Amino acid sequence: MALSCTKMQALGNDFVLISLFEPKPRIGLAPEDLARFLCSRHYGLGADGLLLVCPSEAADCKMRIFNPDGTEAEMCGNAVRCAGRYAFEHGVVASPEMTVETLGGLKRVYLDPPDGKIVTAEVGAPDLRPGSVPVLAGTERCMDEPVTLDGREFFMSAMSMGNPFCVSFIDDADTFDLDRFGGLMCRSPLFPRMVNAAFTQVVSPGRLKMRVYERGVGETLACGLGCCASVVAGYLTGRCGSKAVVSQPGGDTTAEFLPAENKLYMTGPVETVYEAEVSAGAMERFMPAPAAAVPFRPRRP
Repeated sequence: MALSCTKMQALGNDFVLISLFEPKPRIGLAPEDLARFLCSRHYGLGADGLLLVCPSEAADCKMRIFNPDGTEAEMCGNAVRCAGRYAFEHGVVASPEMTVETLGGLKRVYLDPPDGKIVTAEVGAPDLRPGSVPVLAGTERCMDEPVTLDGREFFMSAMSMGNPFCVSFIDDADTFDLDRFGGLMCRSPLFPRMVNAAFTQVVSPGRLKMRVYERGVGETLACGLGCCASVVAGYLTGRCGSKAVVSQPGGDTTAEFLPAENKLYMTGPVETVYEAEVSAGAMERFMPAPAAAVPFRPRRP
């Protein structure tokens, strides 16, 4: 039996989405195995993640997000915006303002009229406690902590955005060797469960330029939570304002931090690329071998 999927993207951060609302698809594979197959750029549809949109008892809908290596992430800002647009357009949610349950907590999503292509997500408050990341640096906060990677010194700020992020400010975003230093930061012993590593350049108080190396993925064209983390870190260290346009390889995201309310908002475009059906035979023939065990496996609530 063919499996119906929707390909969606937010500034090039792309996802294969499967709805688990009625009629429920018969998948026959564990989500982590399905993610390895569908996210493959050569054997599957190709994506930065597998996005499941599910019923929820606590919110209008629920999302689960799996990386291409099969690991499950607690939260993804671009994915939650894609889930919100899909849920509204397919009648899962009646209102363009909704709540979405994630492993990183409940998030609010707002579709801007008239066509809903610009989607805003309230992604909650940054948790600056080192133990929430977790990161083995800092005391009450981990802000501008010195870290040396392969001979280059960085000043890193870490926080939980529902999933772990660190931000290092650099002055060479365009030419920065992200594969090298991003991978080293992601897997640094400072981060027992690894980390999403953003490297950000301050262009002006209201504009940043960012590249990100995501845990379980590598470099992505855009990362909404990375934009939010960059604005938080920049604001708290005096490098930028509390609202900034963050330029990424895939385009611009606006991130706003409201310190008095301890809230974060991110706004940007969301697009449906295509609808597809994947045959059961394709999944059986091209399923990659199970990935090697990885140290990160988020705990479910």
